[in-house]
Amino acid sequence: FEIPRFRRLVSLELRVENDFLRAEFDSIKGYLSKCLKRKTIVVSAIIRCQGSEVVSIEAEAPLVAKITADLLDEVKYQFIKRELRRTDEESGLVTVDELFEKVKESGLQPSDRQFIDDLIAVKKLKHAEHVRHLSDMHLHDLMKLRIQTQPFAFVCFVPGRRGCFFVLETLDKTDATYLWRLDATEDEVRKNCHLISEALAQTEQEISLIRDHGRDPYRKDAPDNFHLVLHDYESDDGTQLGKRGWRMCWMGKFEGKP
Repeated sequence: FEIPRFRRLVSLELRVENDFLRAEFDSIKGYLSKCLKRKTIVVSAIIRCQGSEVVSIEAEAPLVAKITADLLDEVKYQFIKRELRRTDEESGLVTVDELFEKVKESGLQPSDRQFIDDLIAVKKLKHAEHVRHLSDMHLHDLMKLRIQTQPFAFVCFVPGRRGCFFVLETLDKTDATYLWRLDATEDEVRKNCHLISEALAQTEQEISLIRDHGRDPYRKDAPDNFHLVLHDYESDDGTQLGKRGWRMCWMGKFEGKP
């Protein structure tokens, strides 16, 4: 800085306080910049001098004061929107933690339940009601939620009367809900957790077939434990989701209530 009475340049360290801001946010500074709609921060300072000595400095930056928990939520939404728009990458199933791997240092990762709430908050999803219902049923303590980014969908694990189900639900497309039955009750699965990992590995292979070859070809040669739930989107005026929401159409032999 050039202070008039000093007649020379002075190097000063200006510190703007923000108890919420952490060094870990460096990994999401691009998202912070986008949410703040600024690439640079203007700092105003009051510098008090006595003779040629600087005796006090007071600095403020209104933009820094805007970095709060609410803004971090907005950053999280921006990150999720980015993932929703991804169309050039076809990957397998990932967990929520893996989805947020790129920004893990920021502490941005939500829990599985919070992630569903965040998804619904991002935009009005076609299957928002169904997604929330499945999330409530999902056995979070037995299996982490799985995410498919292309097309964006999630896989949860829900209990039934005589077995459990892996459920594939797209978020904003008109695709049907796909289910694969595991012939083991929730109690049996809790006693033998390896049953989940083995069945999940098989289910991932089935989902890969759908991704590689399409849904219609898959349904023509689906395994016996596969079931299908069609969605009825039309109400009386043809514009809204029908009263029943889901129209059940089961393929194969159905052995339990999802």
